Amino acid sequence: MAKPFSTEEKDNIQQVILEKSKALFVQYGFEKITINEITQEANIGKGTFYNFYNSKGELFVDIYSREWSKLQ
Repeated sequence: MAKPFSTEEKDNIQQVILEKSKALFVQYGFEKITINEITQEANIGKGTFYNFYNSKGELFVDIYSREWSKLQ
């Protein structure tokens, strides 16, 4: 069994997921990107992705919310 991620590792992984996904969404659009492409780009397993987000839509909403907060 894999060892659990530390808080710092979790933060780093989530940041990579957010950055890579945002770049993919901007370049190709939400509909054309798959979770497989996100995990490949972020260099993580699918299971790791699902530890952070339940779906691509949930990830998109998180990115949108963070970007909206920056604009406020």
